[in-house]
Amino acid sequence: MAMGLIEELSMELQGSATICYFFCQNTDDELNSAIAVVKGLILRLVTQGKALMHHLRRRWDSTKRTFTEDINSLLTLWNIFLEILSDPVHGTVYVVVDALDECDTTQMHHLLKLIVRTGLDFPSRIKWLLTSRPLESAERLLQLGPDQVKVSLELNSAHVSMAVRNYIRFKVDELSKYQRYSKARRDEVEAILTQKAEDTFLWVALTCKSLEDVPEENAVANIQELPPGLPPLYDRMMRHITTGNPEIGAMCEKILGAMALAYRPLHLQELGHIADLPEDICNNLQTMGDLVQRCASFLKVRENIVYFVHQSAKGYMAVGEGQEFLKQRYGHDWIVSRCLATMSKFLKGQYCRVIDT
Repeated sequence: MAMGLIEELSMELQGSATICYFFCQNTDDELNSAIAVVKGLILRLVTQGKALMHHLRRRWDSTKRTFTEDINSLLTLWNIFLEILSDPVHGTVYVVVDALDECDTTQMHHLLKLIVRTGLDFPSRIKWLLTSRPLESAERLLQLGPDQVKVSLELNSAHVSMAVRNYIRFKVDELSKYQRYSKARRDEVEAILTQKAEDTFLWVALTCKSLEDVPEENAVANIQELPPGLPPLYDRMMRHITTGNPEIGAMCEKILGAMALAYRPLHLQELGHIADLPEDICNNLQTMGDLVQRCASFLKVRENIVYFVHQSAKGYMAVGEGQEFLKQRYGHDWIVSRCLATMSKFLKGQYCRVIDT
């Protein structure tokens, strides 16, 4: 939804303002902290305006090849961010932070305190848009700041419906170009998606993803077979993943079981060993990528790192109905045994002698 809003803002503003944004994601340790949020916002700003790079360059020691300030400090990053926002090159700046509830709770509180204390000092030039599920602690912190407008999507469902319809239109346009839908087919696909989506962005995204490999003549029948709601859709996707070729299904099951227990995203090769896949498959990134792609309703790959597509997908696999589809019990003891087995295979023993002086 936030991306749709950003696109609408961009079209309306047409270069008269700057928009920077960050999407928090609980399943990714690099996207769920206050430091990650501020770094991401800085990156968006300097990417859009190369002239802003001097705010970072003047803190870079070319001799020592290191920053003169601790850029892993939230306060330091925040000060750099405010300095960039204050640069006269900007007109109005719209700062969008989506899904604050997926940020670590303590980290989120730190960020909100900074926003309230100094981020709202220039309301005519810097506009903030923060989205979150209802969180009483966040609302209490934000009440300390001036000039706020609170919008509850639960009480304004028409806005959500409109945003979902716009998203469906966008995704169907993509599919139509990719699969060369006729206009009649395109309109039919859009109408059925709108009818079954139940105002759920993720359902639309997963359904459209599944349609990428479906011929035009089968698209409508395929959508009609899909159940509305995320849990039933996940059930259907799991049945698709675990049926067919039993060998591939078993490997996908191990991959999903390992990801459900992992505390952080895993590299493709790392995932292969933890999931106890054959050695030749673990060492073949293309094959591992193909296996993860078969689990695309739950997993995604970015630069060879595997993530869950959404927190609801991890919840479904870790503690939800997804457990019923796993033929083997996957617990932390299984993860530990796989890690130990992998380390014993690849690590060479090193010995040291302690000299008593």
